[in-house]
Amino acid sequence: MKIAGIMAGASHYVRAAARGGMGAVLGSKNLKAIVVRGTQRPQYADKNAFRAEVKSQNADIKVHAAGLAELGTAGGAETAEWYGDMPLKNWSAGSWDGVKKVTGSVLYDAFKTRDTFCFACPIGCGKEVEVPDGKYQTPRGEGVEYETVSGFGGMAQVDDVAAVTLASSLCNRFGLDTISTSSAIAFAMEAFEKGIISRADTGGLDLTFGNADAMLAMIEKIAFRQDAGDALADGVRAAAHRWGNGAEAFAIHVKGMEIPYHDPRAFISMAVNYATANRGACHLESLSYWNGYGVPLPELGYTEPVPPHESTPAQAKLAVDYQDYMGAFNPLGLCKFIVKGHAQPRDVVALVNHALGWQWTSEELMATGARLFRLKRRINLRYGISAADDTLPVRLLTEPRPDGHAAGTLPQLDALLVEYYRLRGWDTNGTPTD
Repeated sequence: MKIAGIMAGASHYVRAAARGGMGAVLGSKNLKAIVVRGTQRPQYADKNAFRAEVKSQNADIKVHAAGLAELGTAGGAETAEWYGDMPLKNWSAGSWDGVKKVTGSVLYDAFKTRDTFCFACPIGCGKEVEVPDGKYQTPRGEGVEYETVSGFGGMAQVDDVAAVTLASSLCNRFGLDTISTSSAIAFAMEAFEKGIISRADTGGLDLTFGNADAMLAMIEKIAFRQDAGDALADGVRAAAHRWGNGAEAFAIHVKGMEIPYHDPRAFISMAVNYATANRGACHLESLSYWNGYGVPLPELGYTEPVPPHESTPAQAKLAVDYQDYMGAFNPLGLCKFIVKGHAQPRDVVALVNHALGWQWTSEELMATGARLFRLKRRINLRYGISAADDTLPVRLLTEPRPDGHAAGTLPQLDALLVEYYRLRGWDTNGTPTD
């Protein structure tokens, strides 16, 4: 199925390269697994200086990312709902009291068995969980992330924390992207309530918002391409095209990829990022909403939040700056959460220089991120993607959240994109001119 991810890790402790259907690419080549073993240790240009730098930075990261260490990403669910950042009921609602029942503190008080760490990580945002008994018994495994809480909680309106935990576990074991899977199910719930699909399509399921049992059953139907799950396995764009009857109006995606769970009506810079991100809607290409939450990036000039609800040129610049900065993290093999730990470009440069013997500057780091972003844009252009595709779903451009902290806000995307292209040095068709 096209929303399959690549699962990495030991039997029950897994991380996911989940988005964009990379699992489907491997599956199409009959590649089941890649197993790696090694015995050599990396060599550093200046081992002592590198270790001293790591030790110093880790101390700062532990202080500033203490919340992530305690409750993982799910610990921010209640705050996200307050900001209007968490999408609800397939992006149609503005606030939800149910978040109090599924937020990280509730989840991990009930089911956490231990903290988990990626290799050498100073944060440890992973949380192993187990639901030992009851209707939604869940085997020991990787804990529930914010995106998954938002998807199977807020988007589907399910406030049973055990059901959300089981939904996460099912996706991990099937190899499904939790964002695309939960978005597809929320989309199907709206289609069901609008009469576009019926029990005949769902295999008898009462696929209404808040029905935890139907949500869990639909995950399995997607995994085995049964009933409505056959259409949903290819994502909301494909399902909407297949079902028709107005379903396209509430199929929430950009360039075919379901939008992750940070509302661009709450943080306008994310509207610019989602519209221009190279793999479709992807919060990780910029993470600029962190600015709205008050995470400083003073080296780039961000000591205070840019007013998040205003469609000003500053939002376009925020998207560009964060895209360029974040663009260097993946090829360096660094976790972007160290930015939540207040890591500045100069900190990343110090790690690289001590490790590799380079003489990089912060300016060269940012230029490299921009160059990588531009290269990916050029690849997309060869496949026919242009400024016409740099947009958001109609719902997010015309329907403000009805209540809550971000009520009434809509991004003025056309004007923001003009400024974005100018800052990038692209023409009006979204093509780099350099």
